[in-house]
Amino acid sequence: MMRWYRWLLFAIIGSLSLLAVEQGWLAFLSDENRVAVYLSSHGLAGWLAVTAAGSVFTAVGGPRQMLAFVLGFALDSIYGTILSTVATLIGATMCFGTARLVFRHSLIRRFGRRMAQFDSLFEHQTASKILMVRLLPVGSNLLTNLIAGCASIRFLPFIAGSSLGYLPQMLVFALAGAGIGNADHYRFGISLALFILASLMGGYLYHQQRNHSLTYPMFSRSLSQDMYEQLLALSRDRLLLLLLAFTGVMIFSGMGLRSPWPADEPRFAEVAREMVDSGQWLIPMRGGEFYPDKPPVFMWSIAFFYWLTGNLKLAFLLPNALCGMITVIAVYDLAIRLWNRHIAAVAVLLLLLAPQFLMQAKSAQIDGMVVCWITLACYGLLRHFFCGPAWGWYFTAWGFMGLGIITKGVGFLPALMMMIPLLILHWRDRTLFAERMHYRAVFGPLVMLAVAGLWLIPMVLYVDAINTTEALAYRDNILFRQTGERYANSWGHLKPWHYFLTTVIPVLWFPLPLLLLACLRPLRDALKHQPVIVVLLVWVLVVVGFFSFSPGKRGVYILPALPIFAIAVAAITAGKAQARWLGLFLTGLQGALSLALIVLGVLAWQDHPPLVDKIADYSRNPTDLHTAGSFMLTLGLTWLFLLAGLWRRAAIMRFFTALMVTWLLYSTWGYTLMEPLRTPRNILSAAETRLPSDATIGIIDFSEQLILFSKLDVVHFSYFTSIQEQERNAWQWMNEAGHRYVLAAKDLEFRCFNPATAINLGVAHRERWLLMGPEQQARACDPPQTSQRYLTPNPGRWLE
Repeated sequence: MMRWYRWLLFAIIGSLSLLAVEQGWLAFLSDENRVAVYLSSHGLAGWLAVTAAGSVFTAVGGPRQMLAFVLGFALDSIYGTILSTVATLIGATMCFGTARLVFRHSLIRRFGRRMAQFDSLFEHQTASKILMVRLLPVGSNLLTNLIAGCASIRFLPFIAGSSLGYLPQMLVFALAGAGIGNADHYRFGISLALFILASLMGGYLYHQQRNHSLTYPMFSRSLSQDMYEQLLALSRDRLLLLLLAFTGVMIFSGMGLRSPWPADEPRFAEVAREMVDSGQWLIPMRGGEFYPDKPPVFMWSIAFFYWLTGNLKLAFLLPNALCGMITVIAVYDLAIRLWNRHIAAVAVLLLLLAPQFLMQAKSAQIDGMVVCWITLACYGLLRHFFCGPAWGWYFTAWGFMGLGIITKGVGFLPALMMMIPLLILHWRDRTLFAERMHYRAVFGPLVMLAVAGLWLIPMVLYVDAINTTEALAYRDNILFRQTGERYANSWGHLKPWHYFLTTVIPVLWFPLPLLLLACLRPLRDALKHQPVIVVLLVWVLVVVGFFSFSPGKRGVYILPALPIFAIAVAAITAGKAQARWLGLFLTGLQGALSLALIVLGVLAWQDHPPLVDKIADYSRNPTDLHTAGSFMLTLGLTWLFLLAGLWRRAAIMRFFTALMVTWLLYSTWGYTLMEPLRTPRNILSAAETRLPSDATIGIIDFSEQLILFSKLDVVHFSYFTSIQEQERNAWQWMNEAGHRYVLAAKDLEFRCFNPATAINLGVAHRERWLLMGPEQQARACDPPQTSQRYLTPNPGRWLE
């Protein structure tokens, strides 16, 4: 016999349902116009009342799709989706709780055997099966809630699967309602496409469940078993070729589809272009002026490929792409020598999984190359001390350190941060590295200095020979200011000491740190029994600590530690069972990211004011925001589909697949979307159409992309002088000849020009740009302290 409180609960719910019918609440919820007026006139109270009414409406069997359609019409798609989903979840909870408290015990007594069979069906992968049911285009929401409440289904998986399963259809019908309410055929079309996609996703899940065991544990397989067991049947060389082929697809996809993008890529591309055009390769030049911030090796490599191919769009990305491939080979070969093929494959895929590696391999920043040289240096040292003796690789390692020094100055890091733990281990146990700590080892630093001297010595001799103020300043800057002074007393990129630990590593190395946290016991055992793991992790910690002490920090500074960290994580975690929370966290994160991308895409299509303001920094064309919204929507649906389609796979496998697909979409579709927004061709083209073909543009406060993309001759007035001094030089330069014009950002404070009558060229790089001619010159202007101007003839001819 039921307890009295069950009867009371049943009576209350029945009374509320009758009251809702008699008072016209349910009829009210089916009238989108009345709901819209009610919500606009009652504020927060109206929202709460509609949520309560919607909860009752769906709890007693009202179609949730109708609720989403009405609220989409009344509130627009995003708020309509959120409110209808919340109301439906509350209604499902009410129905679930009522069935569990009122009906469950009676059904178990009468139909115990059938209920047990039903319970066994949903014992495993409860959330995925509820998700499948919710995604199907047919079915009863009320019946699903009642059956789940009567069965032994746990509430949290039920509500989690329902939340994910409700959202696609709620978004679909809210979009349809918003499209009809605003007479927007695009939204209505999107809603129809999403409905078809959600239905296909539900059908796919149903097919998967029918053709596989329904009791497969969701997170039972380890990372290595799930991702690599078929790969391990391959030979060592074939496995490497397969991994290189996959890496090559990820790195080289999209190459040639985009131009150099700020902040750093146009600078290095312009320096390389000038090397080829001028024939002067010894000292980097930017706009005809010495560029003293970085040594030349990276620019040499771009210049070489530009000279070889004649295509700057290919040349500027090739060096880092090839360095990325070399880094993968080094990681694989080192891991296979220290352990086995299994760990080597895991290490490579973990390296690809960390976003920072592919970000740099697919861009033209110096750090992508210097991490290659440093990884090869670490490879040589580790191969010598743990797999050797291998004196050839030992001295080669020092040679790569020298190459790293003339690439970015920090190539010496392995000399300190990897040799120190090796020396400590040898001091504690003299038998360790006995044949490898030979007196010959002291000649390693001489190799490093010799390689670095291949450029440093000719550069110093050249500067002494020409003995100009600019050349002497270049030598002192590159040797002293950009090394020790920049580290100890940085003047840019100032960040707190914990920047790498709290901002960079959790995002750009994700999820490698989480894998270590999920395998604390294997980590402790490895530190205790494997000296090589100690060396690898000490290297990572010391690199992060070294750059944390400097006040100036950028995320790329700690990139040299990432390949070695991937090897260490692979060695510690491969083949080990991770903590259950890792899979749950990755699953929840993938679901949240997919929904966030979908919402962002829909908001972009709705011209959400903050997004309109954001894209206005790059473009005034409203279709650009809609195109970006379509891209975001596609990414979100892709992540959601992969979450559902690969539900039975390990969570990290799903996350890896989604991230790789995202890289491919970004490298193709994303590049074509961003190319017009990331270059200044729009404003330079506008200037070129207004000016004669023999005109020269002078740029005040220039950036390298304004030179690189100009098809007219360009003059700048020194990167190292003040804005006021540049303006005075520009005024003086314009007076010296005709067909001379000045390009400058609107926000500058002008004293020698009148910007009120200047030609507005448009927006590029979050600035509005003005073109000023003789008509905008002031009658008088103070002369500059030093006359400086640097001419670059037709720098943009590479575009042709």
